[in-house]
Amino acid sequence: MPGSISRMVELVTWYCGTANLGYDQHNRWDFPPYGDAVTPGECDCSSLVYHCAVLAGFALPTSGTRYTGTMRRDFTAAGFKWVQTSSTDWKPGDILYKDGHTAIWTGKYIAEAYGDEHGGAWGGRTGDQGQETRLSPKRGGWLGYFRYIDQSDRRRHKTVQEQYIYHAEKRDGGWVIIYISDYFNAVDTKAKGLLDYYGNPYAEKTLYYPDEFEFDEPPYCIIQPRGTSDLLTIQPYSLEKDCCRFWVWNVQTTLRRRFLIPHFSVDAIVAGKLKANDEAAE
Repeated sequence: MPGSISRMVELVTWYCGTANLGYDQHNRWDFPPYGDAVTPGECDCSSLVYHCAVLAGFALPTSGTRYTGTMRRDFTAAGFKWVQTSSTDWKPGDILYKDGHTAIWTGKYIAEAYGDEHGGAWGGRTGDQGQETRLSPKRGGWLGYFRYIDQSDRRRHKTVQEQYIYHAEKRDGGWVIIYISDYFNAVDTKAKGLLDYYGNPYAEKTLYYPDEFEFDEPPYCIIQPRGTSDLLTIQPYSLEKDCCRFWVWNVQTTLRRRFLIPHFSVDAIVAGKLKANDEAAE
């Protein structure tokens, strides 16, 4: 069952506006049960966001290292899209992000864990001594946000993408090979979506397979740049039943700054075994 943005907003609004929840990075997973406004608890900004998203049904890690530095990996894998922008034109449930801090936009307030009663990260009294977790007015200064992509958005994305599929071959045993070309030509030169990958600027992309090709298991995918720039490298990192996610980055710069990746084209070959009774295009 997919996660619920409205439920996540309901949860974070309650934890920041009603619950006796304070701020402490050393005890950041001490959440009282939802509805218990008496028992004090503790969190920090990222544990608050992770906790509410998990309770709302999103497929995020519930153990191991989880903080602002892992959010891009975890939330994009859970169906969220990273949007890098200084605009505050947010939708309810957008997860706001900047280096070292994160929050959730409820549609009216920024719900966030901000600091203990002394303005520090730990060592204060347990529970909220006033504005440690809070509902704040809208303000700028964010690097961007994570926005959940629902199925209707995915459908529109696929419809646009399918026009670039120029050939599909049906093979014995239910296998199909799909050839795709030019879909990612002309990357947005305003650098929306560009991230930093181990010191190199990169774009994170998702390639959705057309609806008529339903695979029994994640297919094999080859993606390669061509034609316009020898500075680019492409690497798939997630193969799923309906999409392949991959990175595109400039490997010849070590500058830790945002960088406009040049326009480029790609060729992709997707091969996989279709579900029984499916028919591939000849």
